[in-house]
Amino acid sequence: MKNILRWCFKNITQKYPGTILILALFLSGFSIYIATGLSYDSRMDNLLPQDLPLIKEFNEVVAKTGGSGPLVVVLEGLDQSRAPSVISQLSQLLKKVNGTQYVDSQIPKEFLNNRQLLMLSRNELIQLELLVEKGIQYARDQLTGFSFEKELFNPKKLQIFSEDYQLFDEINPYHKGKKQRNYYIFVKPKGTVTDTAFTKTFVGEVQETIDSSGLEINIPSLKIKLTGSLIVRLEENAFIMHDLENAALLAAFLVTAIILIYTRSWLSIPLIIVPLLLSMTYTFALTQLFIGHLNIISGFLVAILMGLGIDYGIHLYIRFKQELLNGKTINNNLNWLAESITSLGCEVNCGYVIRDKIDEICNCLEYTLSKNSKWIIISGGLGPTYDDITLEAISKFLNRPLSLNHDGMNIIKKNYMRLYRKRLIKDPAIDDHRKKMAMLPRSSIPLSNNVGIAPGVLLNYKNRIIICLPGVPKEMQSIFSQHITKIIKSKIQPLYVFEGIILISNLVESIISPLIFQMKTKHNQVYIKSHPRGLRNNKPLIEISIIGKNLDQLRSKKNIKHCVNDLQELILNSNGKILKSYIIRK
Repeated sequence: MKNILRWCFKNITQKYPGTILILALFLSGFSIYIATGLSYDSRMDNLLPQDLPLIKEFNEVVAKTGGSGPLVVVLEGLDQSRAPSVISQLSQLLKKVNGTQYVDSQIPKEFLNNRQLLMLSRNELIQLELLVEKGIQYARDQLTGFSFEKELFNPKKLQIFSEDYQLFDEINPYHKGKKQRNYYIFVKPKGTVTDTAFTKTFVGEVQETIDSSGLEINIPSLKIKLTGSLIVRLEENAFIMHDLENAALLAAFLVTAIILIYTRSWLSIPLIIVPLLLSMTYTFALTQLFIGHLNIISGFLVAILMGLGIDYGIHLYIRFKQELLNGKTINNNLNWLAESITSLGCEVNCGYVIRDKIDEICNCLEYTLSKNSKWIIISGGLGPTYDDITLEAISKFLNRPLSLNHDGMNIIKKNYMRLYRKRLIKDPAIDDHRKKMAMLPRSSIPLSNNVGIAPGVLLNYKNRIIICLPGVPKEMQSIFSQHITKIIKSKIQPLYVFEGIILISNLVESIISPLIFQMKTKHNQVYIKSHPRGLRNNKPLIEISIIGKNLDQLRSKKNIKHCVNDLQELILNSNGKILKSYIIRK
């Protein structure tokens, strides 16, 4: 798998980055569109395989008998005189609702009266049996003329027993509550109570039928409500969905908070969260295509996937930061400083990104000084925390002990008071941690910081100038623009820097390389470098940069112009295509 992924990256991703990006954007949009149709199915029976014989039999029973629980229509405040007409009218309307199997609005008195014996207790049945046997014996004696000295049968006792157990003659024919205040109509649905989609639709249509009947309008005292297992199921489903949403939101909040606390960078949030959200969108889109819904178990996928999927983004981001500290990734501060220094007419000999290690900083200083660099600019490590050790390392390297610099302390006090007045901090007092930023190597010159707290530091060492700047980009740029630019301009004779740009296609870098070498031999006062820019129309796209520096402005520009013209001619003779060519002043 590793080899396959490596091959795909090398032969597809690197060759067609634009195509891959467009495809990714299209898939993301399509996935979002598909995922919006994903629904939630709360049916417990759907968790079982539908091809099981038991499930098939259950579905057949449901199809014939309907759902297990009725929808109960409650009529409150209905006058007894108007009950028959209202119940009859409403029952007829409810029978027409799609999904209704039958409507039960009256007690079946005749059915119950015909089956009253089923309502008797065992003792009552024994008593009745004895009365009937005596009645039979009495009838026989009357027919045969024989008479035994037995207890005479009294027919009135059987008649009285029968009258006492006429249970349903006087009962109200309509369903009423124990307190005889409300009337009930039971609507039997065809679907099951676990089928949330059917239940929601069915209850909605019943409610719409009730509203359109106008009964509540015509009878002001009448209030019609719905209850029963179907309503309870809908409420349970609403609570479940609410809990799922809360779980997802809580997971998102906690993940974002942890990322922000750990990285202390707002930029890290979209870098980590956006890929996660896109991958979750792909997951839900595939779920919609192949399954069609989430169930009570998979409904927690949002929170689970967010918790599991965030790991990869965090690992990649941390790895990126580690690579940055190992000097393997370009630093934005370094780029900005290099561009600013070049614009002042200076040359940048080298640039490094090292870890917060005193020995490594000292080794880097020693190596840099060996390159005969006149200026050394260090960014980062001037703050109040334990890992801000730049000044400590310089003190060790230069053998200049750290001491409290009063000018530096005044700068720090001023900056903290500025933040205090803006209500950004609660206390401007200088503790030991804050005092640490004013502990500078001997003979250091502090540079004011109008953006942050820590002052910049300037030192002279063996006719070399060492400049220490904060690592925060805005602070570093502010001090450099305010102080360092003036110092550099006052001590050097500026060079005029021009850059020629040639954008070509149809040629690979291996063919261009000999042409560049030929130009370097002819124009030894310029620097030429090629930069691959991917593909355009399936053809290699290469940018060639030509940089020239000279104390004379006209001479510098002329050197670049001649080199650009000569190189363009060689490119055209090699069947290359020039897409763009121009010269700018750096």
